[in-house]
Amino acid sequence: MTSKLLIRISALLVLFHLAGHTLGHLNWKTSNNPIRKEVIKQMTDHAFVFMGAKRSMADYYQGYSLLMFVVYLMSAAILWLLANISDQHPNIVKKLILIIAASFIVMCFIEFFHFFTFAAGISFSVAITLLISSYQLRNQQISQ
Repeated sequence: MTSKLLIRISALLVLFHLAGHTLGHLNWKTSNNPIRKEVIKQMTDHAFVFMGAKRSMADYYQGYSLLMFVVYLMSAAILWLLANISDQHPNIVKKLILIIAASFIVMCFIEFFHFFTFAAGISFSVAITLLISSYQLRNQQISQ
């Protein structure tokens, strides 16, 4: 596989992560579990002032989730664009995808310890695919 293809696969994995995140985001307030329903009720019913804005914990939860939409979309778009220029500018692309790979490794650990394994696995797959691509770009650079 070429580095270009691997970077595009990473972008598609990020979009897959976004799809899963979207399903979770749209359904987080619905549950048949009475304990979970009570937690959701407590999160949505009580607001407090923080830095001049009155918000509930649900508002913050929702807001952080929306921020992740932006992060995932931005990551996928940047990766797709980097794939387009990977043949012409392998050195720059390699440096940028190493930063993105490191970010997804950190996200993998956060997801593993604070969310769930499936999400961590997707972030890990993105990071590994980018690291392999980076290695290929390094070899491409040496041969030029």
